[in-house]
Amino acid sequence: MADMLSGWSNRREFSVNANVIDGELSNFPLPLHLSASAGIDGLDASVIFDEIASDSNRKKIAVTSDDGLTELYVEIALWDNANEQAWLFIKVPTVSSTANTTLYLYYDAEHADNDSYVGDTGDAVSQNVWDSGFEAVYHMAQDPNGDGADSIKDSTDHARHMTPGGSMATADLVSGVENGKAIEFDGSNDILIAASEDLGSTAGMTVEQVLSCADWDGAASQWKTTWYAGDYTQNWFDDLGSIQMYFGDTDGDGTTGVYVGDLDGDSFHYFAWRKNSTDIAVYLDDALYNHEAVVGGSSSPGAVDFSVGAKNNGSPSAWWPGSIGEVRVSSVERSAAWLKATYYGLWDSLITFNGATKFGGTLLCVNSLYVGSTLDIVNSLNVQVTSTIGLHLSILQRLASAFEIKLNIEERPKFNDTINLINHIFDAASGVTVGGTTTVATSYVDPGGYVTPSGIYDSEGDVIVAPGATVPVNTTIPVGARVTGGFYFAKRHGL
Repeated sequence: MADMLSGWSNRREFSVNANVIDGELSNFPLPLHLSASAGIDGLDASVIFDEIASDSNRKKIAVTSDDGLTELYVEIALWDNANEQAWLFIKVPTVSSTANTTLYLYYDAEHADNDSYVGDTGDAVSQNVWDSGFEAVYHMAQDPNGDGADSIKDSTDHARHMTPGGSMATADLVSGVENGKAIEFDGSNDILIAASEDLGSTAGMTVEQVLSCADWDGAASQWKTTWYAGDYTQNWFDDLGSIQMYFGDTDGDGTTGVYVGDLDGDSFHYFAWRKNSTDIAVYLDDALYNHEAVVGGSSSPGAVDFSVGAKNNGSPSAWWPGSIGEVRVSSVERSAAWLKATYYGLWDSLITFNGATKFGGTLLCVNSLYVGSTLDIVNSLNVQVTSTIGLHLSILQRLASAFEIKLNIEERPKFNDTINLINHIFDAASGVTVGGTTTVATSYVDPGGYVTPSGIYDSEGDVIVAPGATVPVNTTIPVGARVTGGFYFAKRHGL
């Protein structure tokens, strides 16, 4: 088991499924969804929200690499504690395609905010999640109401925040993929606009979007623009029922169109296109859908107003009648493996959660010692325990040296039931020593029939059972009684 990050009381192991990683990824922004049914196996992550308790504690988390100690940068795109929904993005240095990549999520309501590694969208620390190839990243998770300046946040350090236009309202912030967020565009005057900047590259470029539309077919010959940056206008065009994606430009280089087929209803889809000087490849959901040769040159968009939801060239047009849940622009050509992993991550089909965080029954730890060497048994309970923990150590051989049991109970673990520490020694045990004193908190009836080596005394120090004597059957042990030695030991045979 990996080491524990100091100062944290709870953690959860999770891993990236290598079966859908087609090539090793470096500095990948891994999506992590937490909910009552999270990941590939539908983990109930309620215990995490129960511990965090409120949205104001959302930064009391940490994510580490597989050593349990090396912290990774985290962006919180969404944290809704009341509805038990969260979306995080984690910068993972290496995601393997040959073995599952193991990570750890720490959470502790009593810890200080982890401002060094965890931030909300737009915070300086969370901008570290996105590598230098990202020009803009929008999760569409902010309220567009009132068309406030820069209200739709860019996750990258470019801070190319967008300002809503038209008549956008709080109601336009809708549910997206896997209970994430999206912004709904009315198809008549809704638009998001960022300041004029150069977003592109002549060497390569990638645009990713999560889109839905109630009417993909629409009216014949109608342009619908989801993303616009001058030379790289991404349009949808219904050509007599066959949907095509067009990449137009404004500098005479021509237009490239890629057929993407008929799409279903108002479901969300992941679309990505990546371009180099000769080819545009289009990805639909988890696979390459089509590619075409670039018509004309390979210029970059240049310094233009960047917009989402409509074409903004001084007189906005080609309004998008649907929802947009994610927009990412990169000035590099992302790999096919990268795009596929992004799709699976955004659809919460990339992560498997491992281990348990909350015990609802009996935890039994059994060790049988048959060897003549030192044995160290160390157990750290870093989660809430709601029932009995029984620790049973059976020693079946003669002990030739000291046998020591230490139990350190710190404040952080929460015990709602009993802890039973039971030791049976099956043979003569020279050198067995005990230390410390146990004070009885609740009166109980001891079944008796065994020898107590150090005696049992009441709260006044009077003897209940003398040292070395056999405890009588059904002896009542009162509150405040003290058992010197901390554990009862018995030389018993045939058990």
